[in-house]
Amino acid sequence: MLEVKELTLDEVRVLYENTMPESFPPSELRPFSSMRELHRRGLYDCRALLSDGELLGYAFFTRAENGTFLLLDYLAILPEKRGMGLGSSFLSLLRESLSGKAEAFLIEAENPESAKKPEDRAARERRIRFYRKNGCVLTDSRCLLFGVDYAILALPLRGALPGNDVLFNALNEIYRTMFPNRLFRAAVCRPERKPKSVEKREETI
Repeated sequence: MLEVKELTLDEVRVLYENTMPESFPPSELRPFSSMRELHRRGLYDCRALLSDGELLGYAFFTRAENGTFLLLDYLAILPEKRGMGLGSSFLSLLRESLSGKAEAFLIEAENPESAKKPEDRAARERRIRFYRKNGCVLTDSRCLLFGVDYAILALPLRGALPGNDVLFNALNEIYRTMFPNRLFRAAVCRPERKPKSVEKREETI
């Protein structure tokens, strides 16, 4: 039987050192010290997908101080467990387990519009279709983060999603919790709203 368990910081460290490198290259792994500091402040929520105690996947989330929204930082199903529909099951269970903690969670997905190769665009479109199939909604927010253009989706956890203004403000607050001001000044993290023309094109993805 599938279940979602909240992880302790020690359990997160074990995952970080032994399991996450299988799914994420070093350039995509934030320093563990950053996770530890956010967790210490109660702003980093880490969940594991289990079946009879066996680890199948994991998801880490960040929130702002007193925030009612989460930002998905990492989501992965273990490589040997992929292709079984566990990603969809995990998202459904996460909605249940997090509904008492947040209104919705936000998701970064690489924007197909900025892909340089057809195969990259196709992979990005598949990823967005997966999220939308599982109840996520494309917002009019985006973020240029370390040079990568991300579209932002939102998954409601209870009730209807608020408007795009509320979602953008929540995203901005979370990023300012995660990153120091110098990264904003250097435009390394630049959340912004998408032009309406881009928004309408992405509705067809």
